[in-house]
Amino acid sequence: MRILLTTLNSSYVHTSLALQSLKEAYANHQASVKADLIVREFTINEYLPSIADRIFFLEAEIIMFSCYIWNMKEIAWLGNRLKQMLPNCKIFLGGPEVGYTAPNALKKYPWADAIFCGEGENLLPKWIDHLLEGRFLNHQSILYREAQVLEAGPRVEYLSDLKDLPFPYSAEDLKSKKDRILYYESSRGCPYSCQYCLSSVDQPLRFLPLERVFTELNLFLQAEVKQVKFVDRTFNANRQRARQIWQFLLANDNHKTNFHFELAADLLQEEDIELLKSVPKGLFQFEIGVQSTNPKVLSTIQRVTDFQRISKMVRKLKDLGTIHLHLDLIAGLPYEDWNSLAKSFDDVHNLGADMLQLGFLKVLPGTLMEQNAEEYGLIYDPLPPYEVISTSVLSAQELLRVHHIETVFQRYGNSGRYENFLQAYLQFNPSAFQFYRELSEFFRVKGWLYQPAKERLHWQRLFDFVKAKNFDQDKQLWFLNKLKLDFCLKYPDQDLPFKQMQDQFSSELRGQLKKIWTEKKVHQDFGLAEEEKYKYRFVFFDFSQEDLAQEYSSNQARVEKSIWLFVYDYPYGHNLLSYGSIDKKLFD
Repeated sequence: MRILLTTLNSSYVHTSLALQSLKEAYANHQASVKADLIVREFTINEYLPSIADRIFFLEAEIIMFSCYIWNMKEIAWLGNRLKQMLPNCKIFLGGPEVGYTAPNALKKYPWADAIFCGEGENLLPKWIDHLLEGRFLNHQSILYREAQVLEAGPRVEYLSDLKDLPFPYSAEDLKSKKDRILYYESSRGCPYSCQYCLSSVDQPLRFLPLERVFTELNLFLQAEVKQVKFVDRTFNANRQRARQIWQFLLANDNHKTNFHFELAADLLQEEDIELLKSVPKGLFQFEIGVQSTNPKVLSTIQRVTDFQRISKMVRKLKDLGTIHLHLDLIAGLPYEDWNSLAKSFDDVHNLGADMLQLGFLKVLPGTLMEQNAEEYGLIYDPLPPYEVISTSVLSAQELLRVHHIETVFQRYGNSGRYENFLQAYLQFNPSAFQFYRELSEFFRVKGWLYQPAKERLHWQRLFDFVKAKNFDQDKQLWFLNKLKLDFCLKYPDQDLPFKQMQDQFSSELRGQLKKIWTEKKVHQDFGLAEEEKYKYRFVFFDFSQEDLAQEYSSNQARVEKSIWLFVYDYPYGHNLLSYGSIDKKLFD
């Protein structure tokens, strides 16, 4: 008997921890007769008829889909199509998108034959054993359509001890998937009870034995996996245990593998900061869910946090300069109106993390948020991903504008390409939310919000936004020179995308600049070894390097044409090596 375990990941770089864990659980299962269990992973970006075609020719008698919020729409299409193509094939569903509302899922998807609920590593091997004996396993965590009892949901059974869980990756998996994101769990469950999250629904917090975690992390390190993402919902719920894992990774760093953790920043202590001071750049990245800074909102959704302490710890982490920081906010939470959301955004933006993700509330089936949706005045899409459309305090139009803000913020604020410009601009616009609101409205009016564009056009559009503002000439030049600097730092080998600021060098000046370079008058000043191969560009700026580095003041800013030199490696990638304005004495 052939059984197919399959799912659709959000993109190719991601992998399915659930399928890997189930596959290895069955591989380790001892039985006299075993089924042919195969795993196939696809992505939601693939052509669905093509996926159906490939599944059809696998000739599986049973197809089992792992269902999540991001792939349920595609699985619904595939399940219906495959049932028509393979009427005798049994199709089973599992995963958080169906497991918490199994009776409704069976009604909603008439092509599905059963729903598996909860954790399947122990359940799946037993179920297959019964299947090979010609009968279905009668179990409290499985709801069969043939039972015709679709009103009461099954009782979900959770593993009381994680020590018997298999390591989810074979040696071949580690080898073939080393350049993708591999997911790992050292714990299951969550200590919190946030109303919007399924992780808090009847899932006790359990941990893998620490020595086993060390052994398995060593397998990732030996395989030189590119990135390992811990899926522990709150990695540092047990502070001492988190420190021990960090200490192990520090002691065994292979300088190639990156580890991602989801943390509660307000649980961090000074002892953690001291330990993390020794973390080399690129080893760790932290994701910290703030969601809102409004105490009433946090109390309503049952998320108990201390934003003042979060701020303190995030700033300490940022000061280390070695750990990538990713902070999360959620728009559309109950009682978070426009002004409250703006404040939450500004509060978190001001912490200066590497990335701020502005997400939108998903009213997931089976959560307390779904139960209380009417009380909170939540209007949301009944189809996955169940995104909020409006609330009692945030209109549909306001939420649309927040989507617009998120679009331009993702393009500019999170890109890391416009740091000098944004820092300068926000000197005069203390509300980042208001700035991105103005930028998004400018884009909306121009028709640019969702219009695909090449990278160079993004720079030109930001240039156009500044030109359209009613600034005095010197301040406008200041902002545009900051933008010009950002482009030259990111793309030292490319011509400027702003036609209005492209440089016009006279033939005489070009000759002088070439002489300065060939006679190596600037090599020592710029810390360059004379024997190395470089390429260079000279660029006009309206300010000297010293003046542009200072904060803008209308009384102090000096508009003075200055020539800057940008040196990059060649032919090894055109990465910037050094830059700065040229001393006028070199022209003598």
